[in-house]
Amino acid sequence: SVTATRTGTSTTTHTPSPTETTTPSMVPSATPIPPSPTPGFNLGQQIGLDRSYGINGIVWRPGALTVLDADAQVDGKLLVLQQDGLDAVITRLNLDGSPDASFGAGGVLRLTLPLTDAASAWAANVAASSDGKITLALARIYPVSIDVCEHVCFHATQEQRYSLIQLNADGTRDFGFGNAGEAFALLRHDTALPRLRQLVRKANGGVMFVIEGQPIAFSASGQLEDLDHHMLIQAACGATPAACYAGRAAVASNGGLLIPYMDTSTAPITSKLVRLTSAGYADPAFDLDGRASVTGQWAMDAAVDAAGRSYALTVQSSNPAQYLIVRVDAAGQMDASWGANGVITRTPGYRTDIAESHLEIDNLGRPFIADVMSNR
Repeated sequence: SVTATRTGTSTTTHTPSPTETTTPSMVPSATPIPPSPTPGFNLGQQIGLDRSYGINGIVWRPGALTVLDADAQVDGKLLVLQQDGLDAVITRLNLDGSPDASFGAGGVLRLTLPLTDAASAWAANVAASSDGKITLALARIYPVSIDVCEHVCFHATQEQRYSLIQLNADGTRDFGFGNAGEAFALLRHDTALPRLRQLVRKANGGVMFVIEGQPIAFSASGQLEDLDHHMLIQAACGATPAACYAGRAAVASNGGLLIPYMDTSTAPITSKLVRLTSAGYADPAFDLDGRASVTGQWAMDAAVDAAGRSYALTVQSSNPAQYLIVRVDAAGQMDASWGANGVITRTPGYRTDIAESHLEIDNLGRPFIADVMSNR
């Protein structure tokens, strides 16, 4: 089964069991959060499930297809992306969690991924626009056998060619986007689909496709833009770029970027938060030449709140592992007014391997973490 959950401000709490944590879940990347009736919010505060949604806050959708991504439309409806063979399966849910019968067939739209000459194809991410259009990121896979040296040398078995496909609100192809409805993004070599990826809808109607620390910006018409960001002119966490492992980048409202890094050149391993200007250069006003040291070892995600403050989600290796949410001020200094000297620590209640972390800051400045965890 697949579950979709929504939280409200009820004091009733829901504690997932270890079995539940292995169930694929529909977690939208930008679901609007209703204002809290009480001022203030602490990360440890329990948030109850919204009992008006589905059955006691949970929508169960039978099926064995893994959920790949989800997003919320401006009207609150949810788009959920799955894949069945070469079909991208998009389900749209109403505000009460029921399938939107006006979309596809009974709320489900199937789009056969255009394979062209590739051996296979993956549906990667989905994003909704303010006018109802739907953008999909896909990767066409070509078998290769080559040695690649980046952070480390490894043997790549796949050439991944990423593209964006845009659909109209009714699910038909938007042929005004890119070239006949498709825009090429990038080519990379690897052995598997990278986990730290995201489609981010921009205020101007365009979209930003982020793969780890690599953001690629497109206009609303699907044209590649912002080539400085595309080349990441000065995006490195220190003097040894090969030791810098990027997490998921965040796009600031001014067009700048925040890129979290794990710096393996230090002992012990440290985390860095790099801020680039809208021109793609390291921001000299942000700590040490655009690079701020933050607490934690593995920097996985970054976020910016409505006030322009910067956040990093890092993981501290331990048993169990610990989440660290770090907030820095405009100058890249730890914000001592927040948490414990700028850090909020969250320890899961059981031993875990943290596989895929995502940080969001809602319009009230509250941090939310979505993740995939496995028991040991």
